Amino acid sequence: EIMHEASSDACIKALLCTFEIRGFPKKIICDRGTNFIGADNALRKIMMEQNNKAVRDGKAPHKFLFEFNFKGILLKLE
Repeated sequence: EIMHEASSDACIKALLCTFEIRGFPKKIICDRGTNFIGADNALRKIMMEQNNKAVRDGKAPHKFLFEFNFKGILLKLE
């Protein structure tokens, strides 16, 4: 997904579009940019809401890990 700006909102929208196409990843590896840190907080809230709905519907909740690194990786989804 192409982002036209580097804000947290743009990051969240791009990640959600990617998740809609490919499903939720098990792990998101990224640098400690403020857009990813903001996205981490917002995605945790979204995932909590999705998991609550999944449990109500009798489905298994989804878990994912946001892993921050300092190795120059901007974003990697696993």
